[in-house]
Amino acid sequence: CFKIFVIILILTGYTVCQRKISYRGYSLIRITPVNQQQLQYLLNMTAIPGNGLDFWLQTTAVNKSADVMVAPSVANSTTKNLNRFRIPFKLLMPDVGKVIEDDLKAEINVPSQYQFYGTYPSLAEICQYIGDIASSYPDITSLIDIGSSFEGRTLEILKVSTESYEQKPVIWIQGGVHAREQIGPAVVTFIADMLTSLYDECDEVNDLVEEFDWYFLPVLNPDGYHYCQTKDRLWRKTRSRDSNIKHCVGVDANRNWDIKWNSTGSSPRPCSHTYAGSKPFSEPEVKAVSDFMTCNLKERMAMFVDFHSYSQRWLTPWGYTSKLPPTYPEQKRLAEVGIAAIKRLSGSTYTVGSSGNHMYTVSGGERDWVTSVIGAKYSYVVELQDLGQFGFLLPRRQILPNAQEAWEGIKAMATDLLRLDSE
Repeated sequence: CFKIFVIILILTGYTVCQRKISYRGYSLIRITPVNQQQLQYLLNMTAIPGNGLDFWLQTTAVNKSADVMVAPSVANSTTKNLNRFRIPFKLLMPDVGKVIEDDLKAEINVPSQYQFYGTYPSLAEICQYIGDIASSYPDITSLIDIGSSFEGRTLEILKVSTESYEQKPVIWIQGGVHAREQIGPAVVTFIADMLTSLYDECDEVNDLVEEFDWYFLPVLNPDGYHYCQTKDRLWRKTRSRDSNIKHCVGVDANRNWDIKWNSTGSSPRPCSHTYAGSKPFSEPEVKAVSDFMTCNLKERMAMFVDFHSYSQRWLTPWGYTSKLPPTYPEQKRLAEVGIAAIKRLSGSTYTVGSSGNHMYTVSGGERDWVTSVIGAKYSYVVELQDLGQFGFLLPRRQILPNAQEAWEGIKAMATDLLRLDSE
């Protein structure tokens, strides 16, 4: 898993000896446009890569906030411009780098059986842990190699199911599409962990394993995840290189699918965080997943869940438009089942709605492609905790509570799907 093949990096113009990027002095602010002119100013800011501004959360509507990380070099000019346009803003994080450093120093205490979830694991650790799950429960698990990343890391899926003479409906759980959203892979691993370890101990879980084929892909973007952990904690995209593009690396893996590709909420500019790629499926990671789904799971997908962060939202199709699919009421109802289960467990509150209405428009997204092409009846992007206090830098002490919440929500939704099938 995540095997690394030899790549001649000299040809790309990049070296492997890079210092880890520091975010000391960077700040995070929340900006809320209250009229169309202010919104347009923000949209113009978003469209310019390399301007010292990194939009952690974007906005495409008046009275909806954007969270923006501001480089020290443009802090004064950004504040002046916001004041000039009278755009309301507030400081969320005075020093991003200090938050990163403080969490690395903090002591984390988790129960012994959950030690794996006391830190953000490396790719090798995720691979080992998933392999251990497969070895511990060979009667209900198998590992499937579906291809390789740009840098040669193996994309491996954990399948959890019992033998059956008939094809079962599928539940697909994944994370790690955007590298800096590191809570996602931990949550996906935890759900697989619970599903396997509780089998034969809990009737509810027995039913879920016996009635569904579960597929887990903890890290869709392994190159980006590795780079995020070793070089740049806030890296988002893949790590693909194009010989025709200088100085810019990677593609947004959730803008690269062949569904309304590069039409809204994405960028044709290679240096942009939301660069859609040179064409749909340009990224080998995206192509590998799409090929596997097309060949094996078409018209079988009962539920697709893609874990991201942050903002505590359960997002339904469509992303590329504010229009709703005919199945929206059913999708919303099932999401509310999961959200209610989370609230009962911990008191955490999630909201639900379509991406195009509840967050911002996104074209070329996997969830929309899975809905339209693979035929998933229930398809979600889940933005995990928090609401902005830490954003992508969710402290390690919050990994286990997030994972437990997500498991409770997914378990409740899958159980409800079984109930619907039996009626």
